[in-house]
Amino acid sequence: MVSQERIKDYKDWFENLSFFSFNSFILDEIENLWNLLNYIYSNYLEVLKSVEFEKNDISFVSLEENISMAQQFFDKYHINISIKDMIKANILTFKKIADQNSKETAGSSYYDGEKNKKIEVYLDDTIIDSGVIIHEIMHYLNQPETERSFVSDLLTESVSYGIEFIYVEELKKSPYYNEAERFMKVAARIIYRLMDKVYYIYKLILLYKKEKDISLEAYNKIFKDNNYEKML
Repeated sequence: MVSQERIKDYKDWFENLSFFSFNSFILDEIENLWNLLNYIYSNYLEVLKSVEFEKNDISFVSLEENISMAQQFFDKYHINISIKDMIKANILTFKKIADQNSKETAGSSYYDGEKNKKIEVYLDDTIIDSGVIIHEIMHYLNQPETERSFVSDLLTESVSYGIEFIYVEELKKSPYYNEAERFMKVAARIIYRLMDKVYYIYKLILLYKKEKDISLEAYNKIFKDNNYEKML
């Protein structure tokens, strides 16, 4: 059972949040965004859950080629980044994936002990590496000045995945068409995990916008699913 104190904390947060004092895309379009998420849930959830990723299905691609493809993408869209300069400055480093059976390639963008921005990309020698390089460099460009909060994490992830998806769409026009199709499915599964978090944030925002309240009674006026406590 969710405590009344916790509900009060949420409501106090909403009432003091400048977000609700101004027009914004999320507030203006919250009902459409909520409907979109419900559509995705009902139509694609089982598909995303069933996506399998086999490393053997993706061709070997050297680090040099992955760097070259990522740089060409940045240059095409006038994103002022030199990957080679970042490597020389020890901002961007590469490591091999410890578990070669891992289904998902990853990287990280972070602040080191001296508060310098750093990027690590964990390689598995496939075309996915170039996508991870692009994804993490976009984090580098969009990191908040302090440690990420839950909200800033979602915002910087949306930018990184948005740019990465554009890159993967362009790969579909290249000799890496088959790899791009598989890459998109893997990325979509990761996006679903982020979307699962956004789903309940949007639900809470919609409730507060309509009722100016987040009580169980207010919830039951709009939603008939008995998921009030799960939302909170």
